[in-house]
Amino acid sequence: MAEHHTAGDGKHKVSTNAGGLVHGNSRPSTMGGGGGKGGLSGGLTQPAGWQSLLSFTILFLAWVAGFSSRLFAVIRFESIIHEFDPWFNYRSTHHLATNGFYEFLNWFDERAWYPLGRIVGGTVYPGLMVTAGLIHYVLNLLHITVHIRDVCVFLAPVFSGLTAISTYLLTKELWSQGAGLLAACFIAIVPGYISRSVAGSFDNEGIAIFALQFTYYLWVRHCRHRCLRSDYACLACACFQFGFTEPISLKTLGWQEYPTRALPFFNSFPF
Repeated sequence: MAEHHTAGDGKHKVSTNAGGLVHGNSRPSTMGGGGGKGGLSGGLTQPAGWQSLLSFTILFLAWVAGFSSRLFAVIRFESIIHEFDPWFNYRSTHHLATNGFYEFLNWFDERAWYPLGRIVGGTVYPGLMVTAGLIHYVLNLLHITVHIRDVCVFLAPVFSGLTAISTYLLTKELWSQGAGLLAACFIAIVPGYISRSVAGSFDNEGIAIFALQFTYYLWVRHCRHRCLRSDYACLACACFQFGFTEPISLKTLGWQEYPTRALPFFNSFPF
């Protein structure tokens, strides 16, 4: 009986120790769950989270203001191309979207410069036409049926919102985040820019202003951080501008400050 009682006490101790181990192991998991909950709830409770949300909201409102303030002609009348140069650009873009890029480069337009005619492929800066044609191609690839005229009409208002964002990035890189937000709001509604980027004004300024601002931002970012990815993006934006000489003049600023690997990107203008 004594041996049986001793064995029973031993089993009771073993079970008690096992229970203690289970409770001991369960405590860290409970603490870990509490720590995970605190980590998940730390997003917007932190000042940086509210600051990012406020910046995003202001930039979104600037984009909406810049886009909507350029739709007056479309809302009052209809979706139509204005002025003479935008009409020629629209005809060129329509020919590009209909017949392809190769036919566009070899297109002889007998209606332009009548009675002489015009070799369009070698006498225009095709960045505007290629951008609109590419957007039209992507939308139709996604089964979003849009006429090329509507793409040309709304191209400048859409890029005006992107100009506000690129201005924010440039001013933030040069000064501060608050100054960047103010600059984005100002350029979205500045009258001089609105007059050259209203809906229906399908001209080079519609995308070139955005490309200029974003090129300047990438330039400043490269000079401050020596980022090679900024060089690739700067080359792409420079190719969008086609004929604007301001990015070329940037090469004369701080020529000796360039690393050797960056020189090809700032000297490669295919057009």
